[in-house]
Amino acid sequence: MIQRWACPPALRLLGPVAIALAIGLHAAPAFPQAAVVEVPLAGPALVHAQAAFSAYDRKDYPAAISEIREALRQRPDAARLKRLLVYALAANGQFDDAAVAAKDLVAAGDQDPALLAELDRLEGRLPTALAPDQPVAPAYASADEAYRAYAKGNYASAVKAAQKALRAEPANTNYRRLLDNARAALNAPKPSPAYLPAQEAYAAMAAKDYDRAAASAGRAVQLAPASREYRLLLVQALSQTDDLEAAISAADAALRENGPDSRLYAARGYAEQRVGRPAAAAADFTLALANQPEATEERSLRLALADAALAAKDPARALAVLIPDAAESSYDVASRRGFALLALDRPAEALEALKVTAASADTPEARGRIMSGEISALSKLGEQEQAQSLFKSALDSGAFSGTSPVEVAYMALAAGDDQEAARSFAAAKSEGTLPARANFDAAYAAVRLWENDKAISYFKDGLDAASAGKMPLDPQARFNVRRQISDMDRRWGGSVSVNYGATGVMPGTSATTIAPAPIQGQKVTDRIAQAGTEIYWRPPQIGYRDGSIFELFARTFDTISDENGGATGIGTMQAYTGARWKPFGRINFVLEASRLWGIGSHTHNDYLLRAAYSTGQGTDLRVDVPSWFMWQIYGEADRYFETPQTLFSFEARSGRSYNVGEFADGLVLTPFVALGTGYDSLLKTSASLGAGPGVSARLWFNSDTYHAPRSYLDISVQYRVQLAGGSQARGVFANITLAF
Repeated sequence: MIQRWACPPALRLLGPVAIALAIGLHAAPAFPQAAVVEVPLAGPALVHAQAAFSAYDRKDYPAAISEIREALRQRPDAARLKRLLVYALAANGQFDDAAVAAKDLVAAGDQDPALLAELDRLEGRLPTALAPDQPVAPAYASADEAYRAYAKGNYASAVKAAQKALRAEPANTNYRRLLDNARAALNAPKPSPAYLPAQEAYAAMAAKDYDRAAASAGRAVQLAPASREYRLLLVQALSQTDDLEAAISAADAALRENGPDSRLYAARGYAEQRVGRPAAAAADFTLALANQPEATEERSLRLALADAALAAKDPARALAVLIPDAAESSYDVASRRGFALLALDRPAEALEALKVTAASADTPEARGRIMSGEISALSKLGEQEQAQSLFKSALDSGAFSGTSPVEVAYMALAAGDDQEAARSFAAAKSEGTLPARANFDAAYAAVRLWENDKAISYFKDGLDAASAGKMPLDPQARFNVRRQISDMDRRWGGSVSVNYGATGVMPGTSATTIAPAPIQGQKVTDRIAQAGTEIYWRPPQIGYRDGSIFELFARTFDTISDENGGATGIGTMQAYTGARWKPFGRINFVLEASRLWGIGSHTHNDYLLRAAYSTGQGTDLRVDVPSWFMWQIYGEADRYFETPQTLFSFEARSGRSYNVGEFADGLVLTPFVALGTGYDSLLKTSASLGAGPGVSARLWFNSDTYHAPRSYLDISVQYRVQLAGGSQARGVFANITLAF
C-alpha cells in the first residue's frame, strides 16, 4: 500500500541534494557521445528547469510540476527532469501519478538507485528512511551548493562543493556520484558553438516550424561549415519552407565545399524534382546511388530516380533502374514499370504490369492512377471501345472519387471523352489545381468541342504561365500557340493582289487565297496583269470549328495590262459573291461556290464552282531557326457554267526559307524551284507544262502578345521554261499580295 505522506522524509531532509540525486547525476563518458551523456539543458528548457527547482525548494509543488512539464516539452529527452517529476508528484500527494511516472522511467531503462528506492517506497515495499524530526546531515550545505552550481553549468564550483560534501561523508555513494558527474562535465570537450542552434533547428523541425528551423540551421552552418549533418539539415529545412531554389543552392554549396555525399545529392534531387527540373533530379538520384547510400535508402532512391526519369521523358532509364526490383508485384514498383512501358509504346506489357499491381493499389488515388494507365494502354492497343467502357464504368461507379480532376481529365482524353475532359479541366481550374502545362491540353479539348472562347482563354493562360516561368515553352511552341489563337479568333479578313503571267497558268499559293480570274473567250497566249481585291467574313459559331472554316466573301478582279492589246480598266471589272468551306480540319481542301456579276462592259454574269487543295511544310514563319526547308503543292479546278469554261492549275514549289529579320522584323526570303501546269478549255492549246527558278519575299506583321502575325506582304517572281503543251507555260510569272 502506498504511504500517504506530504513529502518523503529523505527529500525533506536533503532538500535540493535529494533533487540532485533524483535527477541522476551519474558518472558518464565525455561529450559528444550523446546517446550516453545527456546534453546539458539550455535555452527555454534550462529556464523552466531552474524555475522548477526553485518552486520545489519553497514547497510550491504544483508550480514545480507545471514548470517541469514545460521543460520536458522543450527537452523530452531529459531523463533528469523526468526523475524530478516523480519526486514533485509524490511531494504533492499524487502518489499514483508518481508511481506511474517512475515505472515508465524504469521501463525505459533508468536504473538509478535513488529512483528505484523511491519507486519501492511509493509501492510500500520500503519504510521511510528517516523520521521527520531527524537533523539535517552535516554535508547538506556543501551538497546543495554542488548541485546548484552543476545546474547552472558551473562545473568547477560543483566539483569543489562535492569534494567538500564527500570529505564530510566519505562513504556516501550519492556524493561520490555527484562528484564524478561534475568532473566529467568539467573535463568534457565543449560542444561546438553550432551545437545549440542545430539542436534548436532539430526541435523546430519536429514542431513543423520550418522557417525557424531554416534560420537556426543557417546559423549552425555558419558556425560549423564543415559539418555535413548541419548542411543537410539546412537543405531539408529550406525544402520544407518551399524555398526550393535556396535549398538547391545550399546543397550546391555543401557538395562543392564538403565533397560528394549521398544524402545531399538525394535532398537536392527531391528539390529539383519539386521545382520542375526532372532531368536534374534524375542526375542527382543517380549520384546518390553511386555514393554509397545506406542500404535502407537504395530502394527509395531507385523509385525516386524512376519517377524523375519518367517526368523527364526518359522511360527507358526508368525501366532500367527498376531491374533490381522487377520481380516485385508491389504498387511502388509495378506501377512505375507499367507507366515506363506505356511511355515506351509497349502497351501490351504495360497493361500486364498495371493489372498485376491493381490489387496492391490500396488508396483511391492509387487505384485511379492504375485505372488511368490501363485506359491509356487499351487506347494505344486500338481497343478504344474497351477504354471508353472502362472509363465510363469507373466514372459512374465513383472509382475516381479520390482522384484529382486533372487526372480524371487526362483519363478522359485517353478514352476519347472530350466532354468529360473539359468538365474535369474546368473543375481543376476553378479549384486552382490546374497545372500550367495542362492549360494547353484543356484548350485543345475545347477546340475539338468547338468552344473557341474557352479554348482561347486556356491558351492565353498557358502563355502567361510560360512567361511567368511556371513551365518551359520554347519559342517555336509559343509561336504555334499564338498562331492557333490567331486562326481561332479571326472574324474577318481580306487581300489585295496583283498577278502577272499567262492566263490559266498563273500560280496560286493556298486553297484559301484568291486566284486570278480567267479572261473569257481568250484564244491565244496572252501576258496579262490582273488586280484583285477580296473581303471575307466568318460567321460566329460556324466560322471556325476545329480547323474547319466557313466564310462568306465578295471579290473583284479587273485587267490592268494586256500585252495582246485586249481591254483593260473598269470595263473588265468582274465581281464575285459567294461562300467557301474547308470541311476537314486537318486537310487544306476548300470548296467554293460564287455568283459572278458583270460590272464592266467586257464582263458577264455566271456561276462558278471551285475546288482547291494545298499542302506543304515550312510555309509559316519560324522563330527557332535562321533557315528551314520549304515545300508546297497547290492545285485548283474551276468550272464556269454559263460560258462554259473549265480551268485547272497546279504548282509545286521546293526551296529554302531564310529569316532575314536583321533587315526587317518578320521578313522571310525563299529561293525556290517550281513546276507548274495549267489547263484552259477555251484555249487553242489547252494544256501546258513549265518549270523554273523563283524567289519570294514575305514580310509578316500585325502580331501581339497572344497573336502570331495576322498579316503579310508577299512578293513572288519566277521564270519557267516550257516543258510541254502550249507556250503559255514559259516566261515570267509574278505576284504581289497583301493579306490582312
